[in-house]
Amino acid sequence: SKKITAEEYVIEKGLDSIREDGNVLCVASLGLLFRGGSEAKMRKRLVENGQLQTIVYFPPGLLKHTGIPFCLVIVSQEL
Repeated sequence: SKKITAEEYVIEKGLDSIREDGNVLCVASLGLLFRGGSEAKMRKRLVENGQLQTIVYFPPGLLKHTGIPFCLVIVSQEL
């Protein structure tokens, strides 16, 4: 079986289940933006297909119980 990250799962399953005009919002670690392997392939596909709408960076210390930075990734169906 192919191993994927939680972020990849949320994005892929979200895109499979939304309406044509819908969006998927995923709170993700910054690693989603920089890691190689399957995440790099997914990023490339999202960009090439025009599905990546927005990435919003949130700094460390913003969440009460963790000091790690994170991002909000918004993707949509292919146009």
